[in-house]
Amino acid sequence: MRRVFKVSFYIRGNHVNKDGTCAVMIRLSLDGERISAGTTGISIKPELWDGQRQQLKGRNTEVVQTNMKLSGIRDEFMAIAEKLEFEGSLTLDRVKAVYLGVDVDYDTIGKLLDKYIHNVKEQVGVCLSKTSLSKYLLCQKRFMEMLKKKYHCKDMLLKELNPTVVQDYKNFLMTDVKMCNNSAVKTMKTFRTVILFGIKLGVIHKDPFVGVHFHMEKVDRGFLTDEEISAIMTKQFDLHRLELVRDLFVFSCFTGLAYSDVKALTPDKLVGCPIRCANFSSLF
Repeated sequence: MRRVFKVSFYIRGNHVNKDGTCAVMIRLSLDGERISAGTTGISIKPELWDGQRQQLKGRNTEVVQTNMKLSGIRDEFMAIAEKLEFEGSLTLDRVKAVYLGVDVDYDTIGKLLDKYIHNVKEQVGVCLSKTSLSKYLLCQKRFMEMLKKKYHCKDMLLKELNPTVVQDYKNFLMTDVKMCNNSAVKTMKTFRTVILFGIKLGVIHKDPFVGVHFHMEKVDRGFLTDEEISAIMTKQFDLHRLELVRDLFVFSCFTGLAYSDVKALTPDKLVGCPIRCANFSSLF
């Protein structure tokens, strides 16, 4: 009796990106059982999604290309399932593993990091930023440095990962790399994400973070007084570049926008008094 395998798509409506888009996710089902297979790497405006047909609405070039990409993903899953059924090894986990390329023997932390970073690279510009990629690359670099200095090896088997190794990594970040506690904790959280990825793939069978706890320390960042802000606002510079930096800094002080938000700000996003908007538009 032929087994019933299906591939379906849905949008991740509970998480909206800064640009207002949602990730299109993959769900696999086999004889009534189902699992999530992660993201397609495609992000769309929620109002363009046709949940019943599981594709985008419309007929413009971008919509047609996106729908073709979704169709290609479905066809790839179906081909994998058909091959596995012929071999007598069809399971949802097996289909997912083959699609993600984890049939390769990911037995070391280096290989797992490479795989995860490869996945991140494919999503840069779609639903992830270059900054996200940078933090994983740095996490990998620091961990490999720790292995070389602390354990005198270039890589480590996943089965050798344990709470002691995790704690050694944190200590290395704070002592050798000279990170403060909060920066080290952020890097450990990045590393933790990769470990969870390995657990989901089934290549890590015991969580090395069990029993290990890290805490962010409260930091008094201080603040500028009215006199200090006024001094910055009236400070004159010979270079236009420095004047622009000053104006953007003051703009952030009064709006509360982070650097990344100011960087992404464009004149068409300014709403309010026409005169003030015109003045702020000159900054961008």
